[in-house]
Amino acid sequence: MNVLQELSKHHREWIRMAKNMGTQFPDDLVQEMYIRLNQYSTLDKILNNGKVNTMYVWLTMRNIYYTESKIPKHVQLNENIEIAEEEVNHEGDKRIFVKIESEIDSWEWYDKMLFNIYRNSGLSMRELVKETKISLSSINNTIQCCKKRLKENVGEDYEDYKNKDYELI
Repeated sequence: MNVLQELSKHHREWIRMAKNMGTQFPDDLVQEMYIRLNQYSTLDKILNNGKVNTMYVWLTMRNIYYTESKIPKHVQLNENIEIAEEEVNHEGDKRIFVKIESEIDSWEWYDKMLFNIYRNSGLSMRELVKETKISLSSINNTIQCCKKRLKENVGEDYEDYKNKDYELI
């Protein structure tokens, strides 16, 4: 079994992750992820206890997304025609994303790990109980506390992001 065969089994999940990142072209992002992981990764890095390491894949897609978002705002079609990209503030997107990620990175390893799995896997809390053997009350309490910390520490910045006040982030 090779890298692409294993990754392709979860194609719908990768598409969902790409959409959650905010890309306008989730299929392109997933295809780029397939190419990059096929070229630069090995099956042992992608698999964790026989299952695909979704965090590894998500981080790869996140890196691709932010690398690709640095494309120019204008595309030159020929010498006389230029098309301007819609008014999209990639810098604002990047700022709020970095704030959220740095907040999550400051947490204890357990909280960070469980919250990232919950956020990125698309699994419900009950499905996480089955997968991890952690009690539902523990998962629920941890996720609720994590959400509360995010709201307290990044909530104002997120409101600025939603209001397009990117300079305040």
